[in-house]
Amino acid sequence: IDCVQFIGDLILSKSVENKVVLWRPIIESSGEETVYSKQLPSGIEYLWKFELEHCNNWLMKMSAKYHILALGNAKGKVNLWHMRGANLSRHPFRTLDTGTETSVRMVVFNPHGSQL
Repeated sequence: IDCVQFIGDLILSKSVENKVVLWRPIIESSGEETVYSKQLPSGIEYLWKFELEHCNNWLMKMSAKYHILALGNAKGKVNLWHMRGANLSRHPFRTLDTGTETSVRMVVFNPHGSQL
């Protein structure tokens, strides 16, 4: 895993396997101590997998804001996925073309989420 982003109590993670995984750590509290749950051997709950193309390189940084996930790839494209509700999809709902074949290694939304 080379890129991680927290979304509330959920986590998005990306490695070189052409996918972004959305998951939740299972945490239990007993008094003052917080421990990972024993429900699952790994202490995590897998929620969703977003499919990627041409994104099996290290150091491809994603951005998520207002339930939209954005991630560039090695072919000069930026893909957008819905992360919530009925629009949740494994495949991007929109692909933006930068007009070049150069890798898009980082994307970021502005603080208001109105621009990428």
